[in-house]
Amino acid sequence: MIQEIKGNLLDVDYGIIVHGCNAQGVMGSGVAKQIKEKYPQAYDVYKAFYDTKSLLLGNAVIVYVKKSLWVANGITQKYYGYNPAIKYINYDAVEGVFEQVREFNESYNLPICFPKIGAGLGGGNWKIISTIIDETIPDTMEKRLYIYG
Repeated sequence: MIQEIKGNLLDVDYGIIVHGCNAQGVMGSGVAKQIKEKYPQAYDVYKAFYDTKSLLLGNAVIVYVKKSLWVANGITQKYYGYNPAIKYINYDAVEGVFEQVREFNESYNLPICFPKIGAGLGGGNWKIISTIIDETIPDTMEKRLYIYG
């Protein structure tokens, strides 16, 4: 079950922060931009994957950023944009990202922390996305949805 926490995802200092990215090598807005600014090493690794043509939908580029904290740059959409009539998020990619995070976390058992990934600028339906996350990450792993405000 997903636990809802009121607070800023960027204040997390223990766990795995999972956020959605595009496959274009750009973290120019939303949570991705905030991650890029706070944890430039997470962006640098993501950009290196882009430069080698390795940003594939459904992949998680997981980067160690400091003691007991990892950032998972989840490639959940091919393109980015600001047209509210377009659904940029790819639900299969969300599932793939969280499968990789689950496999990675089997060695650590850290809290998995995320925003309403794909439901903002990505144009996705949070009910569908949260169901995917809940079904992909077992209840033996802590799932924390951060709601700012």
